[in-house]
Amino acid sequence: MPDQRHSSWTALRNLVRFLLVYGLALAALFWLLPAAALFLQGLYDGLDAVARIALIASLVVVAVAWQANVFRFRLRRSRLVLRDPAETAGTSQPPR
Repeated sequence: MPDQRHSSWTALRNLVRFLLVYGLALAALFWLLPAAALFLQGLYDGLDAVARIALIASLVVVAVAWQANVFRFRLRRSRLVLRDPAETAGTSQPPR
């Protein structure tokens, strides 16, 4: 029979370590995010209008390319075959 006192202290130690590590990580995240936002806002405010528009356009292009890549990957994984109806015209095979 396992020693219950030993396993209880081990579980308590693991809980305290978990709370400490993730608590510190969460506190750092709440401190670092606003600090990084202020830094980036200062850089963004220093840009001229053309550079701002180019930055926003490039972020939109990256987001659209990312979503297109995700859609293409999901389409391949789902085995969904999109066929042109002209390919199956005149055959007894129904389009998939």
